[in-house]
Amino acid sequence: MVTPEYNHGPSAVLKNALDYAYTEFVRKPIGFVGYGGVGAARAVEQLRLIAIELQMVPVSRAVHIGMVESLGIMQQGKTFEDFPHLAQAANRLLDDMSWWAKVLKPAREGMTTDVAGREQRGKTVSVTV
Repeated sequence: MVTPEYNHGPSAVLKNALDYAYTEFVRKPIGFVGYGGVGAARAVEQLRLIAIELQMVPVSRAVHIGMVESLGIMQQGKTFEDFPHLAQAANRLLDDMSWWAKVLKPAREGMTTDVAGREQRGKTVSVTV
């Protein structure tokens, strides 16, 4: 997910989109690319908390594009290859995302959810009192 930083947080439009479409991303990994003055580090931290609450799995690595790099990409036609540290960070992020996607897929397939939203495994457990 790519985000700018507004007032030390993610944009309201992005938060609204997550609230609306989160069911598509439940129990799936999510990674962040932030751009702006401090690489949107504060926005990314807030988005990680939001993602956890929406039952997504945020990976720990992120790509933070600072102001110099951001301006170079947007105004001077530069790419990630012009900033080796960004290309390396992006590759590490994608590697983590790939690993988590492979690990989480079988776990998602083995889960069912009842109407109340409670998770249940494939087997029913009965308790006698």
